[in-house]
Amino acid sequence: MECWAANLGGCGGPQSGEHTFSRSLFSGCSIRVKGFDWCRSEHKQIPLNRATANILCKRHNELLSDTDAEAMRFQSLVGEASKEALDTGRLRPAAESSRQEVSGRLLARWLAKTYCNVMTVAKRRVNEDFVAFSFDHSTQGTVQTYMQAFVGSRIKIEQGHVSAQDYYSDDGDVLWCVRLAGFLWLVSTLDLGGIGDYLETGDSKIPVSQFLLHPNGFWLGSQQIRISW
Repeated sequence: MECWAANLGGCGGPQSGEHTFSRSLFSGCSIRVKGFDWCRSEHKQIPLNRATANILCKRHNELLSDTDAEAMRFQSLVGEASKEALDTGRLRPAAESSRQEVSGRLLARWLAKTYCNVMTVAKRRVNEDFVAFSFDHSTQGTVQTYMQAFVGSRIKIEQGHVSAQDYYSDDGDVLWCVRLAGFLWLVSTLDLGGIGDYLETGDSKIPVSQFLLHPNGFWLGSQQIRISW
């Protein structure tokens, strides 16, 4: 049985189908993917059920369900707040506002477990610190989480759109970038100060100074979305 968390011990149950990216983030029956060996340079549209692989045992798969739920909740909160902001034209805090809270720790674990899914499907080596972090095991601060600072009207909300990219250093460190609900997140064993002044993602160069370690939240319209750690 293949389970990318086997080195943690405690495998149980039969092989379990795991969606490479959480199924709950997408609507419809198909998704567009790019970056695997069979779609390295162009997007391919595939049925959503094809983005599933037997890469976890049942027990470890179930232990990650809370991370999937929090990623979906974050996407929903951002989607609702951005719709209100677009409908009202309001991009700054209103006199009357509401506050929602999401778990940064669960979101960070979702980012890390998605990395483990993608690397396993691509038959590439999975960083053991990311495996441990996915299940909330101590990594003694090895894995850090960053989010690109929210910049008012510049955010581009894309519900059901998730993109990812990875970087490696010579000594096996990893920097994993995921854009979720328009926000660019980083989970990394690398010190961002050592990668230069800019991070290149696709066609964009983003100043490293824009990324916040363990961000505490942002305003969107009349919504304050707090991120707890």
